[in-house]
Amino acid sequence: MAAPTRSCIYRIVNNSSKKHNITNGTCRQNQHRTAICQALSFEKFGIRTVGSSSNIGQIDGGTRTETTHGKVLQISRAVQSYLQKADEHDKMLAHHQKEFDLGKRYLAKMMGADPQNFSQQDIDEAISYLLPSGLFSKRARPQMKPPAEVFPHRKAAEFDNSGRPYHFLFYTGLPNYYDLMHTVACKIEDLPHRPAPESTNSKFLESSDWLSQKALESHLVENIKEQQYERFKRLITKLAEHPKAALEKEFLMKYRVPLSSGHWSAALPSIQVEDEMERRYVQVEGKRKNATAKITLWERGTGVMNINGRGLADFPELYQREQIMTPLAFVDKIGAVDCEGVVEGVGESSRAGALRLALSLGLAAFESQTTQEQMRQGKGHSMCYK
Repeated sequence: MAAPTRSCIYRIVNNSSKKHNITNGTCRQNQHRTAICQALSFEKFGIRTVGSSSNIGQIDGGTRTETTHGKVLQISRAVQSYLQKADEHDKMLAHHQKEFDLGKRYLAKMMGADPQNFSQQDIDEAISYLLPSGLFSKRARPQMKPPAEVFPHRKAAEFDNSGRPYHFLFYTGLPNYYDLMHTVACKIEDLPHRPAPESTNSKFLESSDWLSQKALESHLVENIKEQQYERFKRLITKLAEHPKAALEKEFLMKYRVPLSSGHWSAALPSIQVEDEMERRYVQVEGKRKNATAKITLWERGTGVMNINGRGLADFPELYQREQIMTPLAFVDKIGAVDCEGVVEGVGESSRAGALRLALSLGLAAFESQTTQEQMRQGKGHSMCYK
């Protein structure tokens, strides 16, 4: 073992007998080993120990706290600074919360409403009425939100005054993330041994999607890499696809968000059925600047693309054809549908964009709500119909 540094030498005083005192850093071998072990066990947490409370040597910096065993622990400056900042943050939030509650009360009186039953939705409507704004970005408009939503979330103290971490996964660097992964894995192993639920369908997942990486980071209050996010999605999807997943419905819905496709789903064309071959098809129109595309899209096709009776000859540039084929590639329908229609207007790029939009809307009509939302958000590809 390497010789202890000067900061690791401790003066241990035995009040019962002076002959056992340790002075000038010299002691018998067993007492010396005890002092070094204490030093090494506390130094990694930024803590120093000093003898009995009746006779304590001076140590530079930090704040000392007496424990139940008569030992005195000195909190390192780093731990002390962290705890001080956390306390200041909590006081700041409490101060702004009082101001928010007071402002909410005044606002309710201005609107002639009951302050006790004045919800956040009422606050938003009142602010929009009193301070109308035509700014495009909603984040730039006047708003009044609780301090917990305005100020970024801050992790609670992860260790006590002695420097010991609370979480058993603290030293992974991402304790909340790995704790979540551990929980999901345990649920997957436990499900086969649990009784079957009354209903085994997983339709409760159809109208929602997994949290985005940013939303998951906000939930965990930790920054994770893209690979770690994909690993989380694979693991929790495995849990969601289990035949007994309905038993963990409450847990799964914590990490899903409702699909926001209701405001544009009405724009999707209605599906019709061809009498002779019983093929489903849609008739849809797409517009881009001064160009308009009117097409008919059939399922169970062979990949025929007949635009203006000339195939794709009206789109000679490679980037135009890539733009048109993107929606088909997104839903893996290249060579699986037939398309026939007319594209009119000025500008090759505008006409390609109009056809792309018409194809996107037509394909979305055949897909599930989850896939429709993914197409709307353009996950994995450039935007399909935005």
